[in-house]
Amino acid sequence: MSSKSNVLVFAIALGLLTASTAFAATPSDGSDMTVPQTVGEMLKLDAARALATEQRLHREEERRLGVLNQIVFATEAAEQEESKDGKPQVVVEPPAAIDVLGIFGVENKLMADVEINGTRYRYLSGRSFPLGASDGFRFKLVKIHTPCVSLQDSKLGAREVCLRGSSL
Repeated sequence: MSSKSNVLVFAIALGLLTASTAFAATPSDGSDMTVPQTVGEMLKLDAARALATEQRLHREEERRLGVLNQIVFATEAAEQEESKDGKPQVVVEPPAAIDVLGIFGVENKLMADVEINGTRYRYLSGRSFPLGASDGFRFKLVKIHTPCVSLQDSKLGAREVCLRGSSL
């Protein structure tokens, strides 16, 4: 009889284990999301969340650039109307897209990585132009003062750009 009781105990233990695993895989808040059971599933979930965040940021950037493009197109349309009247045509250049990617260093030896129209440049405090740029480069460094960088745009004047909240 002991073998039957051992089988019965094993079957009950197996049933409880199966039920507890099924219970752990279902959320308690009633949502459709299941709790990941393996590291691979957790990595997939993390990657999916990161992708969703990147897509949201990309949509926001497109929306921001779309507004800039609308301003440029409206300005160009107005200029074309003026040129039809025989007045001289004025060319308006859109502002450059500038982002501070990072500021690092100590005391007066600060460096700043700045992205200008999609290209990364490294500015050193005390030097006007970024590393590798010629003296005719459009954007001169005025000052690095954490969390911002002041640049002098030769076409549009002074610009101050700061780290975004996500970069801090």
